[in-house]
Amino acid sequence: MLLIISIASVAFIYILDLSGSKILSRFDQLVVELQRGDKDAGSYRLGTWTRGLDQFLSQPILGSGIEEKNSKYVAHNMYLESFMSTGFLGGFLFLSILFVTFRKGKRMLLSQAPYSWLMVLFLTRLFTGMMSTSILDPLLWLPIIAINSNFLIYKKEHANALVH
Repeated sequence: MLLIISIASVAFIYILDLSGSKILSRFDQLVVELQRGDKDAGSYRLGTWTRGLDQFLSQPILGSGIEEKNSKYVAHNMYLESFMSTGFLGGFLFLSILFVTFRKGKRMLLSQAPYSWLMVLFLTRLFTGMMSTSILDPLLWLPIIAINSNFLIYKKEHANALVH
């Protein structure tokens, strides 16, 4: 099993390199900064989050846009980004969608519904959303749509099977 994981990891890194991804160079840069003793290594996102929070606080009702205005990048935190770009109204709506999807996915998972594995994808996006996912990411919305639609279908077909 360890051999399979090792081969898959090497293949993944090779594919990343061939695809022109900047992820590997970012890790190389981070290692060099840490070896130099740079205390601010990797703290770019903290600055982006701080500025994104300030941007949200400057227009909290309706928000002010999806990009953090100084860097012209998304906040790399879907929770902050939802409030920053849509204000309290959209931010709470976004959190409500996540909460409802979580509850439905949990019920499907506990009931061992056929598509309960979608909950794993959803939970992955919830956790990565703190560090990198954007609210525009289709890999966030696909599990949300799939869980909610499959929950309705499963509920209709197996009304007594769902765990509350």
